[in-house]
Amino acid sequence: MLDTAAVSFHVSPTPDQLASWANYTLKFSNGHVRTKHFINTHNSHGTALSFFHYPPHPPRFPLPYLSIQASLPAVLFGNNVEQIAAESEIDEAIHEVNNFIAAVPWLPDLDFGAGCLRRLDAVYNHHVGPLVPDYVQALFKLDYPYRKTQPYPYEGVQFKSGTISTSFYDKAKESLSAAASGILRQETKLLHRHYIERKTSLDYPTLRDITLPMLCKILQQDLDMLHLNACTVMDKSTAQQLLIDRYGYMRGNTLFGHLIARQSTSREQIRLQGASARTIQHYEKQITDAGVSLALGNDHLALPPLEILIPNAKICALS
Repeated sequence: MLDTAAVSFHVSPTPDQLASWANYTLKFSNGHVRTKHFINTHNSHGTALSFFHYPPHPPRFPLPYLSIQASLPAVLFGNNVEQIAAESEIDEAIHEVNNFIAAVPWLPDLDFGAGCLRRLDAVYNHHVGPLVPDYVQALFKLDYPYRKTQPYPYEGVQFKSGTISTSFYDKAKESLSAAASGILRQETKLLHRHYIERKTSLDYPTLRDITLPMLCKILQQDLDMLHLNACTVMDKSTAQQLLIDRYGYMRGNTLFGHLIARQSTSREQIRLQGASARTIQHYEKQITDAGVSLALGNDHLALPPLEILIPNAKICALS
């Protein structure tokens, strides 16, 4: 349930240590110049680890900044197809990164688990078999409030706003691993301390503070926003009949007409055609209240709701 994490420290390697790092100069429009040092390397298992460092640059940046980034499943298992399935595995991955840090001469003594989190990737493998392309196709028809829907590499879709994004993609195509066949990967990426603090309710979030229920809640909230956790992606005839059964012939067909329009028209486009935002919101709430997703699947093919399950626990529910 946890993939890549990046942490930061207000420390600087010594000049001798930095001699091993590459560097380049950043030039800003106001004439200021700042140096960035970076080094990308691999541990003994071939897992990539990235480091970068900014020296102090007062008055705006009075403290040094050193960041370490790694995929925790890759550190632990040698790949990121498998999921971190226990909090003890987070501790094991931290221990592995700390062993690497201790073994290289070009880093100060640091504890990867104690750095302030600057990136956190919550992930989940939905095992949907051959339906991966069908889910991706349906997801393109959905809107995530205040985010932009856009393509994502490896046959996927992404809902993005600023430094926070939620992606669904074919893990087998991304990893080129047969072990990932049939996996629809859900990935929520938080790229700023502010977002991580808000999502975890932590003032100074570190890796050791992260729990599986926290990650579960982040992932489940995204399914909730997309109405994928309780609604089935249905074919047209099934969706129409369910709406008629729930609301009657006239109301059911009105809602079905809106559902059909939403397959090729955004909420904003419908609003420009004369519908009020309140009407659109009311229609779509009634549709999802009936258990019908706002995306329609192919004819005669229903896609079950997506669920988040904490390993060795029950299905995650929002608190």
